[in-house]
Amino acid sequence: MNEGSSVATVMTILEKAGFYVAHTHEGCRAIFDIIARRDDLLIIVRNVKNIDSLTRPMCNDLKIIAHHLRASVFVIGDRTSSSPLETGIVYTRYEVPIVNMETFADLFLDNIKPFSHSAHGGFYVTFDGELLRSLRKDQKIPLSTLAEKAGVSKRAIQMYEEGMDVSIDAAFRLEEFLGVSLVKGTDVLSQIFDDLCYHFADTTRGDSFEQDVLRTLDRMGTHVIPIYRCPFNALTGNTESIIITGITQLNSKIRRRIEVVARISRISEKRSMFVVDQIKSRNSMEGTPLLARKELEGMNDPSDIDRIIEERSKAQD
Repeated sequence: MNEGSSVATVMTILEKAGFYVAHTHEGCRAIFDIIARRDDLLIIVRNVKNIDSLTRPMCNDLKIIAHHLRASVFVIGDRTSSSPLETGIVYTRYEVPIVNMETFADLFLDNIKPFSHSAHGGFYVTFDGELLRSLRKDQKIPLSTLAEKAGVSKRAIQMYEEGMDVSIDAAFRLEEFLGVSLVKGTDVLSQIFDDLCYHFADTTRGDSFEQDVLRTLDRMGTHVIPIYRCPFNALTGNTESIIITGITQLNSKIRRRIEVVARISRISEKRSMFVVDQIKSRNSMEGTPLLARKELEGMNDPSDIDRIIEERSKAQD
């Protein structure tokens, strides 16, 4: 399946599952391909063929965007360099969850959580440690008996009861011996990467115009999170009031970028703006406010930006 058809398939799955969906990669660079919302659940999705092509900077950008938009992130892939991805398994690269298309469809169309996850040394499952401890105590089963049945140490059984993940083989042996289901599906929708609360401005990347605008925003006291390989250039503001921010000189591609950013803004329910070198005949496009660089440089406080966005987001093209 080529990249274009993969994106179309993912969009169809999400639409059938009741999501509002936007394609973010049409004619624009983008670290993610799809953004989608259903009620309070916001997800961003990237499609790749070979998951070994994912780099740490790519995954860090995905995690940063996911954190600040309060989204879950998925990568959908076909294979590693050595083998196809297995259905029902969650793989990871730099903490980002990865599944194949079948697993993704099972999760969103049939609410079937992935059965296990890949980690160093093999495949593991999330175990109901409290239930295991309760059964062992109620039935007065010695730790040594469970350890023998599972083919592990007594200390391993204790760690399973405390919440440590279990290898698939050991999990099956314990379930067979106890006659109950102990495996819990892997929850891949709850991770919001709260360890990435702040990512301060690196104004050394991008062209000189972008660098100057980022520095101006930073000097104003607005929190700046530079984003690369995206239709927008930064997330600005704070975690309670993020503004999806594009920075560009006026050119023939600006309307396409603004159209994509407007979709992202609508789906994510975040405000957006574009800082441009000059404003000619209009001060908004696609409902997205445009700010001239000189206007921005004349502002003293982030509240000035809020006021302009409020005024211009209501303007019609």
